[in-house]
Amino acid sequence: MAIRFPEDEVRPVGRTARGVKGVELREGDRVVGMEVPEGDGAILTVTRKGFGKRTPILDYRPQGRGGLGLVNIRLVESKGEVVGIRYVEETDEVLLATASGMILRTRASDRRPIARGGAR
Repeated sequence: MAIRFPEDEVRPVGRTARGVKGVELREGDRVVGMEVPEGDGAILTVTRKGFGKRTPILDYRPQGRGGLGLVNIRLVESKGEVVGIRYVEETDEVLLATASGMILRTRASDRRPIARGGAR
């Protein structure tokens, strides 16, 4: 699941505060990342077994803070769970590190845009 909401809905809090709720989590859900988009780029989602997809940020309609969010990627066992997300633009390069220490370098534009919720 993914949620997009205006940054100004998050009020400033002090150092000892616990923050504010950004998303409603269901049992078994966890937050893997947060990004503050600086334009109309895309969200790059990577799964544990090395699958990735790039989804235009505009595919995520804005919601209120604390909502359930929208389906980001449909997971199947062969792809593994989501391990990371990043905001990327067409010209960005991405470095990925595997558990065995291999470093992979790729251009964000090498991942074709896939609609939100797509299984690829």
